[in-house]
Amino acid sequence: MFNPASGSRFNLHIEGTPHGFKVLAFAGNETLSTPCAVLIRLAKLFALASLGLLSGCEAIVCSTMINCFDPLGRAASWPDDVAYLGLKTPNYMDAHILLVERVYGSTTARDSGSTLIETRTPGQLANGWTPPASLQTAPSFPKYIGFPEPPTKLTVEWISLPENRAYRTVTVFGFSTFRHLTREVETSCMRNEKPVSSKRNIITVALAPGGKVKAWVSGICLPAIEIAMKQGVPIAMKELTENSSQALKDYDPEPMNRYIKTHGIPYDSW
Repeated sequence: MFNPASGSRFNLHIEGTPHGFKVLAFAGNETLSTPCAVLIRLAKLFALASLGLLSGCEAIVCSTMINCFDPLGRAASWPDDVAYLGLKTPNYMDAHILLVERVYGSTTARDSGSTLIETRTPGQLANGWTPPASLQTAPSFPKYIGFPEPPTKLTVEWISLPENRAYRTVTVFGFSTFRHLTREVETSCMRNEKPVSSKRNIITVALAPGGKVKAWVSGICLPAIEIAMKQGVPIAMKELTENSSQALKDYDPEPMNRYIKTHGIPYDSW
């Protein structure tokens, strides 16, 4: 199959199965092995998104939560990792992430130096912790860091920009967190008149001024459960790397500064 708009060529192989069909597609060096991934790609290439093709894909393939709830999302990304990490801050309490170190299995992975966390919700105070909302659709995966195995330890170093102070926090995840991340539970969401099962496989870590840290696990159609509350340790401000400096280059602190000038920093609320 040839797409004249992009000049790309697809080889399709379709097999019948007891539960529907199986599609394999090859585009250059890329292999798309799930029906939804194939049909979505073809729909995008041929501008057929308005046809019933994708809804049929959704009806046939509901083997993952993403296929069921977000057929046009990053369906292929969900099964690749067993858990995902997201970082957040209280409203207007911006943070510059210097280091995220993840330990899982026998592996230690480090991400450093180029992430700004900004939360902007006009009319909402920064006071107190706000747990992540129960998701009804797949999250935006580029905002998350994946774990190919359940994590055992997480280290985060960051600059609390309202204070211009740096902190480090180390969180060790025990068996209860492992169970949350790996156990499927029945939810209140329905699919084809049956309850949908999901996992709390998203870890959200909130970083507040004063080095206060709180963590939850949550998932699609599942409310958040608190798993940790920590006090970060102040550390010396490090010389910023080139990547870190670039991340701050386009940063506008004025919304944060205006908020703090009016409301202050509510240290005691965390």
